[in-house]
Amino acid sequence: MPRLRASSWARWVATLVTLCVLALAARGYAHEATPGVVALKQVARGNFVMLWSPPVPPVDDLRIRFPTPCRCAGKAEIDTKAVLPGVPVAVECGASSLDGDITFASRAASLGRIAVNVTWLDGSQTLLLSSGNPASVRVHGSTEAGGALAVLGQYLALGVEHIWFGVDHLLFLLGLLLLVRGWRSTLYTVSAFTLAHSLTLAAAALELVAIPTEPVEICIALSVLLLALETTRGADSATRRWPWLVAFGFGLLHGLGFASALSEIGLPANSVAVALLGFNLGVELGQVAVVAAVALGQLLTRSRASLQVMVAQAATWVLGVSSVYWLLERVSGWLAGLGVLG
Repeated sequence: MPRLRASSWARWVATLVTLCVLALAARGYAHEATPGVVALKQVARGNFVMLWSPPVPPVDDLRIRFPTPCRCAGKAEIDTKAVLPGVPVAVECGASSLDGDITFASRAASLGRIAVNVTWLDGSQTLLLSSGNPASVRVHGSTEAGGALAVLGQYLALGVEHIWFGVDHLLFLLGLLLLVRGWRSTLYTVSAFTLAHSLTLAAAALELVAIPTEPVEICIALSVLLLALETTRGADSATRRWPWLVAFGFGLLHGLGFASALSEIGLPANSVAVALLGFNLGVELGQVAVVAAVALGQLLTRSRASLQVMVAQAATWVLGVSSVYWLLERVSGWLAGLGVLG
C-alpha cells in the first residue's frame, strides 16, 4: 500500500512539475537562456551601426539609452520593440566618440544580462556585460574590456546562470544523478560530464569546430529522453553499469550547446582565455550546487523510502515528457527552417 500511495503522489507531482517545465519551454526557456546583445560597429568617427539581438526569455518593454550626445535612429532613448533583430540601425554621436553610460531599463522584475560588443575602426573590440534593472555599462570611447578579474567575474556569473536556466542541461544532470549509486560513482560520472563539455565548449568557442545549432539541440533533447528511459530499467542496463561513459559521450554534445549560447555574446578579444575559463568555472559551480542540493535531499529523506520512490518516479515523468516535447519542437523547427515543413 505505501508503494501505491507513493506512486500516486508521484504522478500528481510529476504532472504539476511537468506543466511548469512545459510552460517555461513555451516561453523559450527550453532553449538556452541568453542575454540580449547590442553589437555596435564604428563606421566613422562618431558614427556607429547597431545590431540588436533580443534576450531569451524576451523582455517586452526594454529601452536603451546611449550617452549624450549620441542618438539611435535620431532618438536619445529607443524602445527595442522598434528595432528589428539583425537589422542595422544608425547610432550617431556627432564629433564625439561613444563615451559614457549605455543604460537599459524595463518594468520587468529582471532584465537578466545585456552584452554590449563594440568594434572600433581599428578592428579592436570592447565587450561589456550588464546586470540588474535598470542596468548600465560604461564605454570609454576606445578599446577597454576591463581588467582580467572583472572579465572573470562577469563570465563566471554568466556560466552559473546558464546551467541554472538552461532547463535541458539541468534535467540531463538530474537524470544522471538518478542513475548513479554512491558518492564514488557520482564523482566519476559528474567529472566525466564536466570534462567532456569543457572540451567541446573550448573547441567551439575558439572556432576549432563548427556544428549547426539545430542538430545539437535535437541530440540534447534525445540525451534527456535516453536517461528518462534508462531510469525505468533494471540495474543491469549498460547505462547503469557505466554511467560515466554515457555522461562523457553526451557531455560532448552539451558542451556544443553551451558554446552556441556563448557565441551569441562573444568573447572579449584581449581576454578570450580568461572569459572562457570564467564561463566554464561558472557552469561547474552551477553543477556543484545542483549536485549538493540533490545530495542534501537524499540525506534528509534517507529514512523515508516511500518518499524517495515518489521523487524518483516524478523526476522520471518530468524527464520523459519534457524531452519528448523538446524533441518534437526542435525537430519541427529545424525542418521548418530547411523548408521541409510549410
